[in-house]
Amino acid sequence: MALTTLSELLEWGVESLKGNSPSSRLDAELLLCEAAGVSKLALITSGSEPVSEEAQSRFRGFIDRRISREPVAYIRGIKEFWGLEFEVNKAVLIPRPETELIIERSINFVDACATDLKILDLGTGSGCIAVALAYELKKRGRKFSVCAVDCYEAALEVAARNAKKHDVGAYVMFQQSNWFESLEGQRFDLILANPPYVALEDQDLSPELYFEPRTALFAGARGTEDVEHLLKIVPQHLTKAGAFLCEIG
Repeated sequence: MALTTLSELLEWGVESLKGNSPSSRLDAELLLCEAAGVSKLALITSGSEPVSEEAQSRFRGFIDRRISREPVAYIRGIKEFWGLEFEVNKAVLIPRPETELIIERSINFVDACATDLKILDLGTGSGCIAVALAYELKKRGRKFSVCAVDCYEAALEVAARNAKKHDVGAYVMFQQSNWFESLEGQRFDLILANPPYVALEDQDLSPELYFEPRTALFAGARGTEDVEHLLKIVPQHLTKAGAFLCEIG
């Protein structure tokens, strides 16, 4: 029997992903919502609704991609971070929940400062750190500016679209730079970074990671090359009372 309803498609997706995903039901739900253009609530309340052939075909394609272990975020083209929806593609690292700690600590630092703030986000990728922080500081009515740099133009294009999407484009300036190379002589009150920190020799990695840009993940044999580089240069770019927040390991 052809799979025609939301419920039938969902169960087919869950069964297809078993053994290929540690979260088969959640993945199938997210992918079906994306393919059919419905909410998760609709999967519960409207499960008997028929699904168009086009949506069925799209969903089957999504499931095939997930079976190959492509991350759900890349298949959907979106990932939530700090309660905000970010565009992602294979030019950028997928935002992780643990990186939200940088936003929390940044807000604590900013709340203790009375002055206007000049902030730098190194290796911005999707722009999740720069945009989420700007979003929060805008809500607080703070005066600030964010410079977000990345060495890849494709990443900066994604980040700029995310800034526009969340209405903080006027607060965040995007600039192409390999770390500090294009920032000579500039100093910042707060410098943020989520640099690559996976060791090249690390063999215990999820298959999903190999879909993400290697340059955003790997940092030499021990995974410390980029962090060590930043620690040498960051002091030259901090104001006297400035702070550096970096995710490591």
